[in-house]
Amino acid sequence: MEDEFSRLFDRIEKRLRRIEDQLLRDIEETLKRALEIPARRVPIYGESIEPLYTVRDFGDRIVIYVDLPGSSEGTIDVKFEDRKTYVTAKLREAIELGKIFGRYRDIEVREYSLVIDLPFEPRPEKTKVRSRKGVIEITLYR
Repeated sequence: MEDEFSRLFDRIEKRLRRIEDQLLRDIEETLKRALEIPARRVPIYGESIEPLYTVRDFGDRIVIYVDLPGSSEGTIDVKFEDRKTYVTAKLREAIELGKIFGRYRDIEVREYSLVIDLPFEPRPEKTKVRSRKGVIEITLYR
């Protein structure tokens, strides 16, 4: 008896889904015809995207690794102000976020931007910055 009810409810659920899908298609088609606006794609340019990074504390120094895939080596900029590190880099070509995340359709990003809070104020004379294969290594000595 239970199997019969399960099969009946499954059939009803499938039929309701088909009806709902058809209704949505009909509404969408009706709205397109009513508005008669030609579909065109206008990209929106976002400010920047925050790259992935790791901070490792070695006691006498802090090493920050920032992953900047697709960035142009000559445009990478690292600045220090008070207890903050600012990292920016331009991308070789824009990243279309809609290809990665469906909800961000038509948004393009052309730059990385990152702000990292530090536990101490860095001393520029004792700071080392290396860039290799799209990864920045920033070594800050206490």
